Amino acid sequence: MIDPPEVHRAGPAERGAALGAIVLGFATDPFNRWLFPDGARYLAAMPAMADAFGGRAFDSGTAFVAAAGSGAALWLPPGVEPDRERMLNVLFD
Repeated sequence: MIDPPEVHRAGPAERGAALGAIVLGFATDPFNRWLFPDGARYLAAMPAMADAFGGRAFDSGTAFVAAAGSGAALWLPPGVEPDRERMLNVLFD
Protein backbone atom coordinates (compact mmCIF):
# COMPACT_ATOMS: atom_id res chain seq x y z
CA MET A 1 0.00 0.00 0.00
CA ILE A 2 1.28 3.47 -0.84
CA ASP A 3 1.29 6.01 1.96
CA PRO A 4 -0.67 9.19 1.16
CA PRO A 5 1.43 12.34 0.83
CA GLU A 6 1.86 14.54 3.87
CA VAL A 7 -0.40 17.60 3.81
CA HIS A 8 0.57 20.78 5.63
CA ARG A 9 -0.19 24.50 5.69
CA ALA A 10 1.39 26.19 2.71
CA GLY A 11 3.92 28.86 3.55
CA PRO A 12 4.86 31.77 1.29
CA ALA A 13 7.63 29.75 -0.38
CA GLU A 14 5.07 27.10 -1.43
CA ARG A 15 2.58 29.51 -3.04
CA GLY A 16 3.81 28.75 -6.56
CA ALA A 17 3.69 24.98 -6.02
CA ALA A 18 0.18 25.18 -4.57
CA LEU A 19 -1.09 27.37 -7.41
CA GLY A 20 0.56 25.06 -9.92
CA ALA A 21 -1.29 22.08 -8.45
CA ILE A 22 -4.58 23.99 -8.71
CA VAL A 23 -3.86 24.94 -12.34
CA LEU A 24 -3.13 21.31 -13.26
CA GLY A 25 -6.05 20.01 -11.24
CA PHE A 26 -8.56 22.19 -13.09
CA ALA A 27 -7.04 21.87 -16.57
CA THR A 28 -9.99 19.78 -17.79
CA ASP A 29 -12.71 21.48 -15.75
CA PRO A 30 -15.51 22.37 -18.21
CA PHE A 31 -16.19 25.82 -16.78
CA ASN A 32 -12.53 26.84 -16.68
CA ARG A 33 -11.99 25.60 -20.23
CA TRP A 34 -15.08 27.53 -21.32
CA LEU A 35 -13.49 30.67 -19.84
CA PHE A 36 -10.11 29.88 -21.40
CA PRO A 37 -10.69 27.50 -24.35
CA ASP A 38 -7.22 28.08 -25.79
CA GLY A 39 -4.65 25.94 -23.97
CA ALA A 40 -1.91 28.56 -24.08
CA ARG A 41 -4.29 31.22 -22.74
CA TYR A 42 -5.41 28.85 -19.97
CA LEU A 43 -1.83 28.17 -18.89
CA ALA A 44 -0.97 31.87 -19.03
CA ALA A 45 -4.06 33.14 -17.18
CA MET A 46 -5.04 30.40 -14.75
CA PRO A 47 -2.22 30.87 -12.20
CA ALA A 48 -3.29 34.50 -11.73
CA MET A 49 -6.98 33.51 -11.70
CA ALA A 50 -6.37 30.82 -9.05
CA ASP A 51 -4.41 33.31 -6.96
CA ALA A 52 -7.14 35.95 -7.30
CA PHE A 53 -9.85 33.44 -6.42
CA GLY A 54 -8.18 31.62 -3.53
CA GLY A 55 -4.89 33.37 -2.80
CA ARG A 56 -6.18 35.07 0.32
CA ALA A 57 -6.10 31.61 1.92
CA PHE A 58 -2.32 32.01 2.25
CA ASP A 59 -2.75 35.12 4.41
CA SER A 60 -5.54 33.41 6.38
CA GLY A 61 -3.51 30.29 7.15
CA THR A 62 -6.02 28.12 5.27
CA ALA A 63 -3.90 27.14 2.27
CA PHE A 64 -2.70 23.56 2.28
CA VAL A 65 -0.26 21.71 0.06
CA ALA A 66 0.74 18.07 -0.26
CA ALA A 67 4.36 16.99 -0.36
CA ALA A 68 6.22 18.16 -3.47
CA GLY A 69 3.20 20.20 -4.58
CA SER A 70 1.32 17.09 -5.67
CA GLY A 71 -1.96 18.61 -4.51
CA ALA A 72 -3.34 21.73 -2.87
CA ALA A 73 -6.45 23.20 -1.28
CA LEU A 74 -7.17 26.90 -0.87
CA TRP A 75 -9.97 27.38 1.65
CA LEU A 76 -11.31 30.87 2.31
CA PRO A 77 -12.62 31.18 5.86
CA PRO A 78 -15.88 32.98 6.63
CA GLY A 79 -15.61 36.69 5.91
CA VAL A 80 -12.71 36.29 3.46
CA GLU A 81 -13.71 36.80 -0.16
CA PRO A 82 -11.94 36.24 -3.49
CA ASP A 83 -10.29 39.28 -5.07
CA ARG A 84 -13.03 40.02 -7.61
CA GLU A 85 -11.22 42.99 -9.15
CA ARG A 86 -8.15 40.86 -9.91
CA MET A 87 -10.36 38.10 -11.30
CA LEU A 88 -12.02 40.53 -13.70
CA ASN A 89 -8.62 41.89 -14.72
CA VAL A 90 -7.46 38.37 -15.59
CA LEU A 91 -10.62 37.67 -17.58
CA PHE A 92 -10.53 40.87 -19.57
CA ASP A 93 -6.79 41.36 -19.92
